[in-house]
Amino acid sequence: MVNTCDNCYYHRLLNTIDYCCRSAPVSVGSDPLQPPSWKVLDKINSPYWCGDGADSITKQSFSTGVTSQSGLPGTPSPDSINVFYPDPNIVHANNSWDLIDFTSVTDLSGIPDVTAAVQTAINACIGSPTGGIVQMPPGVFRINNLRINGNGVYLRGYSIQTSPSNNPPALRPKTGTFILHDNNASSAIVVPNLTASVRISDLAFIQPQTPEGAAWSPVTFPPCIQFNGPNSISAMLQRLLFWGVFQAISLGTAAGQGVGTVRIRDVDMATFCGPYVAGITIFGNGLTGGQVDDVLLEDVNFNPDQLLAGSPNQQAYILTNACAINVSADNWLTRITNSTVRSSNIGFGVSSTHGYGAGTGIAQQIRIDNCHANGCIYGIFDAATNAFFNVDNTSVVGLGSGVVSYGYYSGGNGSIVNLMGMNFADVKGSAVVLATFGGGTDLRIGPNTVIERYNLDLGGEPAIFCDALSTVRYSSITNFLIGGGASGTGGPGTFISY
Repeated sequence: MVNTCDNCYYHRLLNTIDYCCRSAPVSVGSDPLQPPSWKVLDKINSPYWCGDGADSITKQSFSTGVTSQSGLPGTPSPDSINVFYPDPNIVHANNSWDLIDFTSVTDLSGIPDVTAAVQTAINACIGSPTGGIVQMPPGVFRINNLRINGNGVYLRGYSIQTSPSNNPPALRPKTGTFILHDNNASSAIVVPNLTASVRISDLAFIQPQTPEGAAWSPVTFPPCIQFNGPNSISAMLQRLLFWGVFQAISLGTAAGQGVGTVRIRDVDMATFCGPYVAGITIFGNGLTGGQVDDVLLEDVNFNPDQLLAGSPNQQAYILTNACAINVSADNWLTRITNSTVRSSNIGFGVSSTHGYGAGTGIAQQIRIDNCHANGCIYGIFDAATNAFFNVDNTSVVGLGSGVVSYGYYSGGNGSIVNLMGMNFADVKGSAVVLATFGGGTDLRIGPNTVIERYNLDLGGEPAIFCDALSTVRYSSITNFLIGGGASGTGGPGTFISY
């Protein structure tokens, strides 16, 4: 085997042997970044891939065009597509990459626009009867209005890593595949309606926001990933990062324009939009046309404290204005589990239509389970009409005595809400508030619920405040702890202990 690693462009690009042609096993497909022109010289005597003249296939094998993997031995399908962009001046892929400041427009001028090349790869997959994979390498790439307008497409990048440094910007994204979305007239990726079996993974999204400073406000952008409705789409989104963007994902475009079955897993984000749109906004089909919603969010983490470390004005804007996750009441079924929201104005929102408090809605089946909201003004904000949803085994920690915050806040318009096994803590006044609005709320608080460290301003606010139009049914073993002498319940509404 000829040792050509020092001259191998691929090896120098990654600055590591982990994905070198000589370190990848002969089982084809184990390394998704293998260029298709690489081949095995001696499969019997050598357990490694060899570049077969890697010094002579350097930049030529890393074409900026589309390359099919159909020539690789052992590949089960000819429908995987690789796209490579090897210029080391723009592909920052090695482990020593010093993170550039994505909030400054001037730092982004050299990022290439690869939308057309990736679109060509997607179209090639769509043209196949079995779909295909579009694999992007590590680096920073400009993409706007990329359209996955056919079935069976898997768009994936290289997994995101974070810096181990304890100095600012500590634990910020460091390496992986980054998508620069800088056209505020279109989304980075659009999935039109009537498209099915779409998968997107291992990508990080960035936008050119205004530099950190006093009275900071964001540049408005459409969502990075937009699914158009109505649709009965089957989609999977996983291992995604949305780093200081205006809006991350929109499932649907308006009430009645939802997207059916979608799974979103392992997402980290810090977004600025709100309160009427959210980092992740979920619309529903409203049971029209036989399309039933089924949306799952799992391991979604909204964390501007970490992702925007060292940018206090951006963090302050998020706390005053942003909504992390919002579900519209025309959605039939949404489950949010094992997810955390920190330092947002609204953590988990439920609204009747795209704007809070408007529209008629249908009976929802929304479940928030095993989640956590920490340091939000409204941990859970309910402004839905005729909604039905459950919050189970979830903790909400407020902002303490200095800022008014709420564990659960309801506008109260005919909804039925169950809170089971909850923990509310650290609020200036009342932890649970049912305010006067519309037809009132029927709130049920189950056993194993703890409300503690409320009334921290010693203003006499009860743990649960209920307006005149609403009803609270609460377990007699609900625990009210450390309330500064205030009662557990109060207000002109109806309280029923069971």
